[in-house]
Parts: sequence; structure tokens; C-alpha cells
Amino acid sequence: MLHDPMPKGRYFISHAYKDSAVCEGLIKRLPPGVRPYIFKTVLARPDQMVSNTLIEMILACDGLIYLEKGHSAASFWVAFERDYALRAGKPVYRYDPDTGTIHRCAIAPMQLPIFPAFRSLDYPALEKLFTIMRQERFFDLFIPPVDTQGRRPFIVNMNDGTFETNLYKRLNQGGYVVIFWSRHASESEHVHQFIVNGYRYFPSDNPEFHRMIFVLLDTTPLPAWYLEKVGPYLEATPQINPVQLYPDAAFSLMNRLDTLIVRLYWLIFRNQYPELVYE
Repeated sequence: MLHDPMPKGRYFISHAYKDSAVCEGLIKRLPPGVRPYIFKTVLARPDQMVSNTLIEMILACDGLIYLEKGHSAASFWVAFERDYALRAGKPVYRYDPDTGTIHRCAIAPMQLPIFPAFRSLDYPALEKLFTIMRQERFFDLFIPPVDTQGRRPFIVNMNDGTFETNLYKRLNQGGYVVIFWSRHASESEHVHQFIVNGYRYFPSDNPEFHRMIFVLLDTTPLPAWYLEKVGPYLEATPQINPVQLYPDAAFSLMNRLDTLIVRLYWLIFRNQYPELVYE
């Protein structure tokens, strides 16, 4: 069978582990000079902790080959790995097990629109994080410049047309509002107003459909009214659980950041492709 030309190097093989037999068939058909890399089994759900080792290995490889069809077509991790490699500028190929052929992937990476909400006092601590999210993890963040009074318009005036336009644009693209929660944020009337108004955009009683997620910058408790509202849903919908970003003895800051990245990828992917049920 003919394959599209592939540069030599090591390629990350993205597949569902239930398709191991199909994966072995792919490896036997790899062109000369193309070496496979098989990542260890990922047992965690996208809403759970995942090591940044997965992302590091995708970046360390020269390209990626993913399995079409079968269990791999219904795997969130395959979708995530393929999309991340595309965004990182890696050559990405698809393997068709029916024909035994390998062809260049023609799928465009999905949009990753994010609307971060935070207290301006926290911006110095968040600036590096936002740079990583933009430049290394490829998210589209809306962060307006500071005005002449040192404020950020979308936090100060929630009725501003720029705020409304950019918020709705990101939500209509399947994006998410990310609340960066801290002691400073808890003392901000504007951040509290943002959270309350955020729920008004999505009147469903089930918080799973509210495109809002909390990211904890420190140990400050979440608002009591919020916990009362979402508490009954936490066990059934773990994806709405807050993401802890501050490091501790168990996990590093970068590891926790990539937990947030994977969670957001999963949520946005589900919003943009609701017809697909990904495992």
C-alpha cells in the first residue's frame, strides 16, 4: 500500500489501548526510518490529575500518527494528542486500518477560546501562567490592556460592550470562563458580580452546562452560595470541580497547570463537538 511521504524520526503513536492489535499492524507498516513511540496507558479520566509527561513526550517526538476508526475514534486522549501535536506544529498522520495506509492529517486544530476572570492584584502572579497558556499550550485568551488607572476594563465595568462582545464570542465558540480564585478575588465585588452574572448566561439548573470553572490560586474557600448551588452535582459531574493551581508537596505547579490544560481541552472539545461521545 502507498503512504504519504513521511520524514524520518520518532513518531508518537496515538491510539486507544483497546486497539492494541491494530496498533501492532500500524507499526509493521511504518516506512523505513520512522520509529514508533508508545506512551504508557492513560487510565485517568480527563477530569482527573494527569502528568505533564504526556505533553512533554508529544513535544519530544518528531511527529504523531493516530489510529482512525475503532475505539481510537471514540477516545478523548487520541483527540487531545492529535490536536496538541497539530498546534505544536508537528507533522501529524492518520492510519486507516481498513486499507493499511498512512496519510497526512487534513484536520485543523480546534479553537481554544478562554475568558479569564481575575483580580488585577493577582495579575503579576498570573502573567507567566497566561504566557504559558498562550505560547506553549496554544489557548486564545482575552486579556485587555490595563487602562490609565491601572484597571482592566472587563473587570471594572461588566456592562461594557467590549466585555459582552468578547465574552459571547468565546462562549459561542464553545469556550469557557475561567475564574482565578484567591484571597484578593474573594474580596472583590467585581469578581463576585462576574460569577453571579456568569450563571445568568446559562440558566440551566445543572452546573455541568455552565461554562465556568474555578482555578484555585491559594487556599481561600469558594463562596458559600456557590458551594451550596453546585454541591449536589459535584459527585455526578466531576468536571465542574475546581482545579487547584497552587503547588504543594504532591504535585508541582507545572503538573497542576497541565491538569488545567487537559480539563479545558476536554470541556471545549465536548462543547464544539457535542455529537461525539468521547471516552
